Amino acid sequence: MAFLPPFLIFLDMETDGLDSKKCHPLHIAFDIVEEITGRDVCSYSQYIALPSTTKNQRTWEREHAPALAINNITWESLQTEGRPVDTVASDIMKLIRDLNTHRQKIKFYCQNPIMDRAFFLQHIITNPNEQEALPYHWFDLMSAFHALGQRAQTDYWQKSWVSRMLMTEPSPSRYFSLDSISLSCGLLPEPRPHTAVTGVQQLKKCYECIVGFPQPQL
Repeated sequence: MAFLPPFLIFLDMETDGLDSKKCHPLHIAFDIVEEITGRDVCSYSQYIALPSTTKNQRTWEREHAPALAINNITWESLQTEGRPVDTVASDIMKLIRDLNTHRQKIKFYCQNPIMDRAFFLQHIITNPNEQEALPYHWFDLMSAFHALGQRAQTDYWQKSWVSRMLMTEPSPSRYFSLDSISLSCGLLPEPRPHTAVTGVQQLKKCYECIVGFPQPQL
């Protein structure tokens, strides 16, 4: 049997709020890479059209003002560039099936997997049969970074590079910021304004810094 390489899906999503039962995904982006080599397999970025039940523009903008102030997504961009969520779901499932591997060999990496997973399964890939084909594991880069920080306090790791990197952070509470991790890794912060695409790119850079690829592609 041919060797099937494991894959990582770095995913970010922009929504018009935090409650997946009341709010909607507006933009999804992800990059698929080989976990061993870091080789880029494919990228995807797509605005998602609002559902037909959405209220008029003024009401929608008023009710979701806090989220829209962060992601800078406009009604106009969704009207002109947004695609139906069913179409987006079909696109995503095709890209995952094209990997031609088992779901256990694919992992999602997100900045906020609890929220991303909720919106992903409640609004985009809603078919139970298709959900069965999705990767099971959703990983949180912040938790991985925090775990390394805890381990860096042991005697064995005190003189290691990761200990020195993590100890540049003045406050452990700041571990849960992507910009904070970027700073500790010696990376520039994520460009502003934040988008799903820039979030994915920053996730990849931070992952490569704190986890890395065993056999990086030259």
